[in-house]
Amino acid sequence: LGMHLDFLRPHPGSILIDDIAHALAMTNRYNGHAPFPYSVAQHSVLCSRQAPRHLKMQALMHDAQEAYVCDVPSPLKILLPAYNEIETRIEQVIRTKYNLPMVFAPLVKEIDLRMLVTEAKALGFSWWHHFDEQPYIDLRIEPWTWEYARAEFLSTFYELKNTHHDTRI
Repeated sequence: LGMHLDFLRPHPGSILIDDIAHALAMTNRYNGHAPFPYSVAQHSVLCSRQAPRHLKMQALMHDAQEAYVCDVPSPLKILLPAYNEIETRIEQVIRTKYNLPMVFAPLVKEIDLRMLVTEAKALGFSWWHHFDEQPYIDLRIEPWTWEYARAEFLSTFYELKNTHHDTRI
């Protein structure tokens, strides 16, 4: 764990799925402002479960760069152009390494946004009403330990990798 990454010149050899799974499992969504720890790894696995078969890997990996650059709230990210460049560079290296398209399918973004609304409602945030998307009504958001989230992320990744050789659309 903890392979060195050059932020200005990231290399695919510096990107390891174990590092991604571990970091995402230890990273809380909503900047830690949830009633219980809720990790990016859990969010990613749940997004993957909502995706159609051919987009499951894209949905699982849609936030993988956050393992290296952390998640910055969108209103703050707009003010940090250098951060955006670094995040994009790392995202491209991850997508290249894992044979993912450089631009994910629009449905993956829709799933991510709908999951945001689902999570926000379940976690008691009132702002979820400001979105047009409806939450997934059949999905319960319950706390996972970081160990469980890490294991679920890795098992999902390897299952998808072994059953879907080409995740491009």
